[in-house]
Amino acid sequence: MCAPPTFDPFVVDFFLALNTGASLLISSLDLRLNPNKLAYILWPKSQSQSHKKGTTILQCTPSFLKLFGDSIIKDVILHESSTLRCLMLGGEDFPLHREWNNWLPTLSLRKRIFNIYGITELSCWCTIHECNFNENWDKAPLGRVLDNHTLLRITDKYGMELSGVCEGELIVGSAIRRCHIPSIDGQVRDDGNKICYRTTGDLVSCDEKGDIFFSGRIGSIVKRMGVRLSLETLQKRIQFILGDDCKNVKCLWQEEQQKLFCFVQINMDITYSRAHIRRCLMENLSEVERPDNIELISGFPLNSHGKLDFRCLLSKMCEKKPTDPEEIFTDFVTKTLGIDLFNTSNTMKKNSESTMSFIAVGGTSFQAITLVTEIGLSLDNACDKNELLQMLLSPHKSLACIRNFLATRSLSKYEFMTRASCEEPKSHKKNFFKFLWRTSLNKCVDSTPITIGNKWVCVGSHSHNLATIDSEKGALIALLELPDRIECKVEVITNAHYPYLAVVGCYNQHLYAFNFINGFIYWSKNLDGLIKAKPLNCTSGIVICTYSEEFNVVCISSKVRIFNYHLSLVSCF
Repeated sequence: MCAPPTFDPFVVDFFLALNTGASLLISSLDLRLNPNKLAYILWPKSQSQSHKKGTTILQCTPSFLKLFGDSIIKDVILHESSTLRCLMLGGEDFPLHREWNNWLPTLSLRKRIFNIYGITELSCWCTIHECNFNENWDKAPLGRVLDNHTLLRITDKYGMELSGVCEGELIVGSAIRRCHIPSIDGQVRDDGNKICYRTTGDLVSCDEKGDIFFSGRIGSIVKRMGVRLSLETLQKRIQFILGDDCKNVKCLWQEEQQKLFCFVQINMDITYSRAHIRRCLMENLSEVERPDNIELISGFPLNSHGKLDFRCLLSKMCEKKPTDPEEIFTDFVTKTLGIDLFNTSNTMKKNSESTMSFIAVGGTSFQAITLVTEIGLSLDNACDKNELLQMLLSPHKSLACIRNFLATRSLSKYEFMTRASCEEPKSHKKNFFKFLWRTSLNKCVDSTPITIGNKWVCVGSHSHNLATIDSEKGALIALLELPDRIECKVEVITNAHYPYLAVVGCYNQHLYAFNFINGFIYWSKNLDGLIKAKPLNCTSGIVICTYSEEFNVVCISSKVRIFNYHLSLVSCF
């Protein structure tokens, strides 16, 4: 069961299992937010193919599915050997066909995948569509109604019903499948024979075949982490909380970043700070209502028609948005949690706060997911996202540890391509390419260089030298000299106390752990074979492949103290 009891699909999950006699896994929030562990529980590895155990039907939101990452979705969930038979996604926009191309197995798909749609006011689900990935489509339609009593209408902004090829708000009606809402329907229930129509707040389009496709949210009603939120109502609540000293409040939803921005205009004679406003909102708003960013402004910009320019407001916030993972995290901790990790005025307080966990300083699981979603655009792979989410939710990972982890993560290809696409095209002249900087390691280089945090380049050579170079200026940051040639690629290791820790193999059969900023060697280990392959840092330790005749694949524990030279061999093959 992926849905909490406060989410209407919970009823479907719960009673469907009871009605069919199926086993139902009820997971905690921590388990649902730990994709690797949850995948192992839902689809445990079995030695016997004839007695395989695992989940057969999974109903969840697309966001929940994406938490697993591409590799788990493809190699575990949708793999031909998986016990899963039906996957139903609802509550959010269904993934596009090109997204599924990264998840579908190379062999024929033996699972049934459905797009389900509905609203709470009509007993959860209303429509369903089974996807055929052999057909050519981009967006999946909402599908057919679940029963003959459910009716669908598309209306314009004036409430007039549309027909044919059109675009408007989807209205769902039924005389049987509906929930009584006293604030709308009155205190007295009717006899139930009258069709009751409910607005969905969803903008849909209908094509020439009559298929209905979801286009987005209408007006001020947005869906945040599966919860419908009225921005108009939220603005009134914030205005009431801040009182008469607040002149105006506008809340805007940024769909691409999935972030809620709040712009507050206060009276000129009031000395409110952003921290004071955030503290008031944290105390009086529910978690789903709390803005991601609060901006104090003296006045709201207007467009040429004299109306509030929402695009201008959002563009200002996007311009301020940092792109480096470490900067995003630090900015969030400072502005949202009120903790300045760079503050040097109170060293004792800074050290105390930086050693506390994200949850201990006031962070929530909701904020953790929001933060991972934003930082995810700047991380290289899904493994980093999953590890970051676990660190944010762990009571044993400090803010300093999380920041050091992000300091070693490089910018993603996505962001690099985005930056490149924004640059103006240059003419193809003869001197189109030019050297930004050049350096020499005196002998040939067979090792693949790595970039660290988009700030440094680290590479070794046959001259026994390993250099850390400034990626922008080409200046030498550190030079490490080893006893023999280096053809091994450097691997950066995340460590709570030593953010600049890396390991590299050498032809003298030793593995070296060193500081890539100053070249200091922390420890070395003889593995009885020259090392050319790049070490692999995993949860168990550091895996190294060597030319040793006895054991050529070994795993060394990475949890030893940095100055402990007695490293333990966890496993050998």
